[in-house]
Amino acid sequence: MVIQERWDEVGWQTANLRPKATFGVLLYWSVDPASIDEGVPATVKEIVAATIASVGPVAFRIFFEHSMSSETIIITAARRLFPLRIIERLTRWWPADLAISRTTADVQALFEQHWHQQGQMALVLSALPTKSDCLERLRRVRDWSRQEFPPEALLLIAPAVDGDGLLLAGKDREILAGVLKALSSAFRSAGVEVKVV
Repeated sequence: MVIQERWDEVGWQTANLRPKATFGVLLYWSVDPASIDEGVPATVKEIVAATIASVGPVAFRIFFEHSMSSETIIITAARRLFPLRIIERLTRWWPADLAISRTTADVQALFEQHWHQQGQMALVLSALPTKSDCLERLRRVRDWSRQEFPPEALLLIAPAVDGDGLLLAGKDREILAGVLKALSSAFRSAGVEVKVV
């Protein structure tokens, strides 16, 4: 596991995923032999999901069938008429269903929902929202580079190029540092070497 505070955001395709005025890090992993569309390694899924779920409720996009527990809240997107759906796709503002969870097993589902196609995005929230602009932005926004960081959110999680990495961004440097420390410790405990560069 490699953790970088500075990286080529265009090359890793994270430039549009990081809200303005945020601190960010890139986590990426390699498997030997190199994987091609193999998915996120099970250890990475489990450790990342457990760590971010321990910080707060995790809200993420749901695009197709899932088998999450009853502890997870599912918020369905309004279904629009066909012409409006075409316009939304062309403008990259289409809505998605959302899941909000604090269980490690359910949070791992975010890696199965368009992670490799880089359509996934997740927010770790400070509390369960009632009605929130934050959730509507998570549902619809595809380019975060001009967006303010949502006040109800602690962290933003998004896939790097081809889903082989992970962007962690936040407005609070201390929260981000605490999560990185917890992730590093959990990876080392699992026998995964961690390099900070």
